[in-house]
Amino acid sequence: MRGFVTSILAAAICVLMSSCSASSTPIARVVPNGQVMLVPEISAGWVGWCMAVVGNGSSGCGGGPTTNGPIFSESWSASESVTEGAVFTTGEVAAVSVDGGRSVATMRATGVAGALGLRSVIVEIHSKKLRSEDNKSYPHFTPLSAKGVVLRRSAKPDIPLGLNVPTRSWKKPERVPHGICELRVEKFPDISARWGEVLAAVRSSYSGLLGRPFLSCASAEYFREEEPVEAGVLLDASHPGAEPPPLPAVKAVAGHPGIFEAQGTAGEGQMLGRRIPHAWLVVEEGGSTFEQRLALLEHLRATVDL
Repeated sequence: MRGFVTSILAAAICVLMSSCSASSTPIARVVPNGQVMLVPEISAGWVGWCMAVVGNGSSGCGGGPTTNGPIFSESWSASESVTEGAVFTTGEVAAVSVDGGRSVATMRATGVAGALGLRSVIVEIHSKKLRSEDNKSYPHFTPLSAKGVVLRRSAKPDIPLGLNVPTRSWKKPERVPHGICELRVEKFPDISARWGEVLAAVRSSYSGLLGRPFLSCASAEYFREEEPVEAGVLLDASHPGAEPPPLPAVKAVAGHPGIFEAQGTAGEGQMLGRRIPHAWLVVEEGGSTFEQRLALLEHLRATVDL
């Protein structure tokens, strides 16, 4: 009887103090159909890539500091009861663990990240205790080899996902400032831009970034019947003024010559674009439907003055 009572007390202390490994180690589950992607950032002033995470009915664009591996970049977010983590790893990482928990297999990433040899996974942890407003007490991923051995961090210099470039912002009814790229809409009634940003200057090249990155030189948020659609102009960051590379996972839209869909921050097919001289003219979801994005793109015009 005494042993039974001792066991109950020990279990109670373990729960209250979170001192037992079984209760303090989070159990991570793979988010089904989750995606981690490298996509262009439409908002003006960003050079490089956005780490886009599409999980359980949610999406977002961000990511913490990047390295050269084996954990390339990780991102965490929390709701009332679920903490969600996403990670890009280098190719030698077969699995990851979360704060010493059981291992979770990684998979080859899609699109640009896959072409660069990165792997990825999205996990969720059902625990209120992991929520943190300042991101300091979130868990962390540990990279593992195919044999379960912890992989050490690379000693090579870190590679950033991107960098910020100064912009001029505006908000309706302010006058849109002059920039190297400018947006306008033709013959499309009852639609208006409420705010946006433009670049006043651009360098001849932005180097030291991953792959062939994009530079967003102008962006605006358009509204029609209160449904927002974000539009932007994307340049080739390596050589602004040259024809930019294809958009991630790009494919033609049937019945609409010259219009393409690509990976955006909300997933595959959520970005629409068409080529213009020296740039891509793109629109992204923002809560809008495919038809609304398509209609705006067909009436959208842009100038690029390099």
